[in-house]
Amino acid sequence: LFFTDLDFDNKFDVINYMSNILLKKDYIDEEMKNSYIDREKIATTEIGNMVAIPHGAKGKVFKNAVAIGILKNPIPWEVGQVRLVVMLCLQKESILNYEDLFSNIYKRIDSIAKVISICESKKYDKFIAMFKN
Repeated sequence: LFFTDLDFDNKFDVINYMSNILLKKDYIDEEMKNSYIDREKIATTEIGNMVAIPHGAKGKVFKNAVAIGILKNPIPWEVGQVRLVVMLCLQKESILNYEDLFSNIYKRIDSIAKVISICESKKYDKFIAMFKN
């Protein structure tokens, strides 16, 4: 799932919007949708360089997915600003199968310049190509 030009001014609206789409498309159940917000209230999922990686802690994941949300403008998160939201939707038993994905994501977002470049890619194909190179 790939969303660009998201126009929100707070983290809870972004998380709610993205998790609601995951719910409507039958990736997750209602409990998991709510747990994204609950998890964010416990501790921030902001990791720096204008990136947050929200994830749930309870509920069911029916289909694995990584939802990408690119905000039109950076918004205040917890410590800094966030423009790229990488929402994880992974079944617990398959998380270890995604270690390469996590490693690749972290390599691509290790600087603000890289994150800005990613955010400027408004098309899914261009976005994916950046992660394959």
